[in-house]
Amino acid sequence: MGRSGLAGVRTATAVASIAVTVLALSSIAAGILVVGRQPLIDLSGILLTPGQAAIRVVLAWLTVLLPVFGFTALAVLTSIVTRSSAAGTGLPVVAAMAMQLVAFLDSAPIARQMLMTSGFEAWRGLLTEPTYFGPLLYTTSASLLYVGACLAIAYRVLLRRDAGR
Repeated sequence: MGRSGLAGVRTATAVASIAVTVLALSSIAAGILVVGRQPLIDLSGILLTPGQAAIRVVLAWLTVLLPVFGFTALAVLTSIVTRSSAAGTGLPVVAAMAMQLVAFLDSAPIARQMLMTSGFEAWRGLLTEPTYFGPLLYTTSASLLYVGACLAIAYRVLLRRDAGR
């Protein structure tokens, strides 16, 4: 990608990171306001100290960054291919809704875990005893594949567009 394409990817990634950070901080602040310094019950029914809970919640928010970057890469690809920022905004939303519909269908678990939207649920393994990382590993791999594929295709489209001039 040229300088402007790379700057666009950096900007899109920065905006996505800021959005996730704002959501994470606001949810943590709301949790502190509602629960205070009381122990929290994890998804297995075990009491966690506020410090343990805070660490797990921050880790859970970090796990959603890769799926967010996957959708960001899809938005960049769509914007480049269609030359429309509106399409770059709308198509990832439609793709996410379609992925959610596919996730509700009766399909193999591995097929559901390879959807980018599954990455938004994989954090649950961090809030159980014992913790489990299987879904998180699948969705991380899937998100990395989506990011790599979308950016590689976008790069090829930009190269072809520049060669045509």
